[in-house]
Amino acid sequence: MPASEREPRRAEHGLSGDGLLYALFVAICLGLGYATLARYDASAPSHGGGDARHYHAMVEGREVVHPTASVFATRVLVPSLARALLPLFEGRIGSWSPTALALLIVNSLFVAGTALLVVIVSRRMDGRRDVGLVAALLYLASFAIPNLELAGLVDSAEGFVLLGVVAALLARRWWWLVPLAILGALAKEAVLPLSAVLVATWAWASRAQSEEARPPLVPCVAGGLAGAMAFVLVRLWVLDRWVFPWDVATTLARPSLITDLSRLVDRSALYVFGWLLPLGLPRVRELPREWRLGTVAMSLVATAFALLAHGTVVRLAFDIAAPLLAIAAARLLLEDRARERA
Repeated sequence: MPASEREPRRAEHGLSGDGLLYALFVAICLGLGYATLARYDASAPSHGGGDARHYHAMVEGREVVHPTASVFATRVLVPSLARALLPLFEGRIGSWSPTALALLIVNSLFVAGTALLVVIVSRRMDGRRDVGLVAALLYLASFAIPNLELAGLVDSAEGFVLLGVVAALLARRWWWLVPLAILGALAKEAVLPLSAVLVATWAWASRAQSEEARPPLVPCVAGGLAGAMAFVLVRLWVLDRWVFPWDVATTLARPSLITDLSRLVDRSALYVFGWLLPLGLPRVRELPREWRLGTVAMSLVATAFALLAHGTVVRLAFDIAAPLLAIAAARLLLEDRARERA
């Protein structure tokens, strides 16, 4: 192929093309989250399980009042970024809540980043741009995006970091694990152990491959140490005392560990995974074995977390499994087109 014909394709897959996609995804997310500005108050106790009101308080500089307030107060990444935007909107946006708008913008940036990573990860696996685009749109079309990820919560950063770890492992950018671990420690307490489980499972599953394909020990350990240090330091900064991971587990645990298993999956699970699972499962075996096993391992750990905290697993399961299922579903939907090319 002449060089003149190769250049447009290279530009299409380059930074300029990805930048345009990212801007588009941000715009889509801002539209999907519009309801938090004018349709309902995400900080009301009846929405988001009541969690959103704690993050609104953090953005506004108010004290978080809750039996597990220390857990909410240390999920600083999204609220801190939103708080930095707050002065831009106060008194300038009419009836909209400045806090809700700031949170929507920050969450949109993270969700759009996750959607772009879906495109990048899919493209790296098979080189097809159409699969990644369809997968990203399926991801954004999920019930969980407007109702959880863009609803004044902090799950958007959790999903971004977890998929970022997958992207780093697929690209063999081992040292990216260090800043991702730090981001994860600032985002939500579950991200660090889930990332560690993913990396460990990935290393085990790739043990039969060449040495270049296996995650080396040094950057993995460095990422774990950096994340653990950030985990402890952010709690020292916010709570003015030393808090370690096992202390957080004790705070979250309820008196009875054996709970009603029906509480693990709430009715939103049907909306979140009702079409994503049937579309994704038939083609999920085509995706890297390391990622599939890592997703299963993280899902088991997330279930243990839900049992420990007497909560549900749906929100965390979406952040863990949705990108994998979206790419697999896109492959299924575009199967006829692939056969035509062949």
